[in-house]
Amino acid sequence: MEEKVELMQDSSTQNAAPLTTQTGPTPILVAETVCKFYPIRRSLLERLRRQPPRFVRAVDLTSLCLMPGEVVGLMGESGCGKTTLGKILCRLIPPTSGKIQLMGKDITSLRGEELRRLRPRFQMLFQNPYSTLNPKMNVHNTLLETLRVNLRLTPSDEEQRIQEVLAQVGLPHKRYSFPTEMSGGERRRVGLARLLLLRPSLIVADEPVAGLDASIKAKIVDLMMETRTPEVAYLFVSHDLHVIRYVADRVLVMFLGLIVEELPIATFEEELHHPYTSTLLHAARQVSLHNSSQSKVDFSDLPSHNEAVGAGCPYVHRCPWAGHEVPKIRCLEERPPLVPVAANHRIACHRFSPTPESL
Repeated sequence: MEEKVELMQDSSTQNAAPLTTQTGPTPILVAETVCKFYPIRRSLLERLRRQPPRFVRAVDLTSLCLMPGEVVGLMGESGCGKTTLGKILCRLIPPTSGKIQLMGKDITSLRGEELRRLRPRFQMLFQNPYSTLNPKMNVHNTLLETLRVNLRLTPSDEEQRIQEVLAQVGLPHKRYSFPTEMSGGERRRVGLARLLLLRPSLIVADEPVAGLDASIKAKIVDLMMETRTPEVAYLFVSHDLHVIRYVADRVLVMFLGLIVEELPIATFEEELHHPYTSTLLHAARQVSLHNSSQSKVDFSDLPSHNEAVGAGCPYVHRCPWAGHEVPKIRCLEERPPLVPVAANHRIACHRFSPTPESL
């Protein structure tokens, strides 16, 4: 089975290319053609017929680069692979293939004690605040346990660091409170405090404001931006375009495990976009029902991760350009590479070709 997966990847890597090529400071994180495939259990009939194994391509040939002090927004619909990618980058789950470098060090194959020593450098803020805190431990003990598992500090240094981080997130009065005595927003701040204790270089925030009231959401986002430093890089995972616009310097758009567009936040409102990004923008603008009927999307034949072919464009079944401005057979059989269409702007679509100014 492993051999089959390797062959599938090799057939697709011809269209893979690093998203960002940076010069100057050393990147905090560089991921190159990262893949995560989950095998689909075959039925008895499929095994008897010796049909080839199938895979859910949760993350497929994804490359990205995060620079110090940068906030990169990763957006896409639910189930597109955003959380899976975040867990891979934090080495919570192993990639099927690809390479991950943290501050120039290859962490793809690290195991055991070597990986444990490096874990304080990259941390993940999880989406569900109710399942990430031990209900039997108060805030002080939760933070103290985090320090003692990951670092070796004196008791006085531990006390000082806990006081500083609780003041930083605005929860000094909740030091001895239990999770059941706090709101969802306060639990999110405890989760953020737990990360800041370790002073990581990379923070992957997975939907950190999902399910919160608008006022609480604004407080959490502002708090994260206030704790932002030039040495820390954020990967901000969200499907909320309004939050992404506020926090991110650069945006990555993901669909069915693939990055289909990369662009600076300054050009996010321009008209030149991948058709999937245009659909997301259209939905976020909350237009009237009359105007929305002018941009219809056919939902009768939507692909899923296990149905999407590895060779073609994953958006071909929804794309309004397939079969009109681009031959559909090309979209079905050839995966579009990410090509530069403007400065720091790349789109994976056969409709676009590189411009001389962007090369």
